[in-house]
Amino acid sequence: MDAQRFDNLARTLAGRLSRRNALRRAGAAASASLLAASGLRPERAQALVQAQAEEKPLYTIIRRYALDGPTGRVRKALQAGYVEAACKAPGFVAYFTVEDEDGDFATVAIFRSQDDLEKFADDEAAFISQNLGNLLPAPEEAISGDTYIHAAAQKAFSNICPAAAPQNAATVAPPSNGSLPTAAPSGPTAVPSGPTPTPAPACGDQGCVCSTGTQSPCNDGLVCCPTTDLLGGPGVCQPEAVCYPDECRANDRACPRSCGTAESCPNCCSNYCNADGVCADSPGPPCTGDGCACTTGTQSLCDSGLVCCGTTSALGGPGVCQTEAECNPPCTAQGCACNGGVQGNCDQGLVCCQEGESIPGGAGTCQTEAECAPPPCTGAGCDCTTGTQSPCDDGLVCCGTTGTPGGPGTCQTEAECNPPCTGEGCACNGGVQGACDDGLVCCQEGESIPGGAGTCETEANCAPPPCTGEGCACNGGVQGACDDGLVCCQDGQSIPGGAGTCTAEANCAPPPCTGETCPCNGGVEGACDDGLICCQTDPSIPGGSGTCQAPDFCGPPPCTDNGVGCDSTCNWGDSCAGCCSGFCDDTGVCGDVPPPPVVCTSAGCACDTGTEAPCDDGLTCCQSGDVPGGPGVCQAGC
Repeated sequence: MDAQRFDNLARTLAGRLSRRNALRRAGAAASASLLAASGLRPERAQALVQAQAEEKPLYTIIRRYALDGPTGRVRKALQAGYVEAACKAPGFVAYFTVEDEDGDFATVAIFRSQDDLEKFADDEAAFISQNLGNLLPAPEEAISGDTYIHAAAQKAFSNICPAAAPQNAATVAPPSNGSLPTAAPSGPTAVPSGPTPTPAPACGDQGCVCSTGTQSPCNDGLVCCPTTDLLGGPGVCQPEAVCYPDECRANDRACPRSCGTAESCPNCCSNYCNADGVCADSPGPPCTGDGCACTTGTQSLCDSGLVCCGTTSALGGPGVCQTEAECNPPCTAQGCACNGGVQGNCDQGLVCCQEGESIPGGAGTCQTEAECAPPPCTGAGCDCTTGTQSPCDDGLVCCGTTGTPGGPGTCQTEAECNPPCTGEGCACNGGVQGACDDGLVCCQEGESIPGGAGTCETEANCAPPPCTGEGCACNGGVQGACDDGLVCCQDGQSIPGGAGTCTAEANCAPPPCTGETCPCNGGVEGACDDGLICCQTDPSIPGGSGTCQAPDFCGPPPCTDNGVGCDSTCNWGDSCAGCCSGFCDDTGVCGDVPPPPVVCTSAGCACDTGTEAPCDDGLTCCQSGDVPGGPGVCQAGC
């Protein structure tokens, strides 16, 4: 039996319980005082004297039992065989019992040492289990320890040991003066015999005596709880929880009958009972990670992203879980095929040799630089293939010589590859510097619109340039309409944007009228002085005529109130600037903008599958039919 599972009874009888388990009842505790009034045989009394003289303590244990029945049967059984056996035990000094009116029963055992008591404990436990199993349960409480102070009268009790027990210590003869005996030498110690068992009727209920190792010695639900650590020794029928409180069975021990094989078992410390019915560690999940062993040709032996890479060429043979790249690494060693310009396609110290060619992205072989032909040409003017990575030096692009992606090209700068068209016949805009090559002008086909579209032509072939000198026609407010030092004079008129003639400012009529009440056109910048606006006669006409007025004087533009028919500028059922509300309803009447339709998107609302976000966050449009994109219902899960 495992030492940790030594039965409570045997441990208590051997005095191994905590010394702090003090007795509660005064009647039991008073048993210690019996030492002061006990009558002992002379040789036992001498043991007390010698121990006190040598300042060596005796070992005492006091146990308290709670009895269910009268103490008479217990007393009779102890007197019948136990006392005689105890007297013969090596190191025995004294034994007492104490009984009180409440049914408590206490014993006091004194030995020369704890070792002597423990050597006697197995025979003592066997006697109690065989003779008192139904009467004397395991002690409820016990106190044990060393006894330094002890005294004894020559004789106060009649039930003393019937014969002198063999002792290692000297026996004594009573002195004539009545004092305590003196020591005398003793002979060799005899081997003690165990208690004489008295057969008890067999039973299988809780508390009945049983023998461990026998088949079903107790009734269902009970186990034979051993009282010694001897295999096949005596025991008491108890529930397993009482016999082994708060304990579990270690590995390699048989599983309890309540556990099935090859499944979890809470009574095993490992929480698992193997196929042999023995507590053992639970088998872990199969290894399917990187580096785990596997068999090729079987399904899902490795984790996602890994393959079973065979260590032999045989299908269904052993392998190791690895990534595809680890199992089938690309060939990058010397002699492997490669493409020029691809990073890392050859091992360090090797280059992608294209057999003397210099086409980035072209096919080649990994070789040392010394063995390879000159490296590919990637500078300006070198041939290249469009669509490959870094076929040309930094600052250059592969400029295709055809319009086909991946076709041949030449390494050039971006400006050289795609230069702007500035030659004769190229499109241009007047007044843009460098729009045409030297010797060409941006000819606007006789028109004179600075910044207008034209064509690069020789000056001789071009229509006259726009007229911007003295006397040339112009429009007021147009930048660059006249040469420096000239203004666009409107012949006395004061309409910004109106027709005029380029002339010196001194020779021009008064400047355009931009003050209050001056005529103007809406939307023309600078038509009115600061603080004034062009108040149009008809605000619905962009750029229409009006007069310069203060904003308060002009007031808001006229609009149609709600309930009145929309004007002709409005579209029914749409926004309308002519309506004060800004909306013309479906009946052609000005009114408030209708609120947006309430769309049901919460749980239980109808929806159309396949539409974007038809339901609130956390809900899904679950299809209610078999037609993809058909109607559905918003739910937390489909």
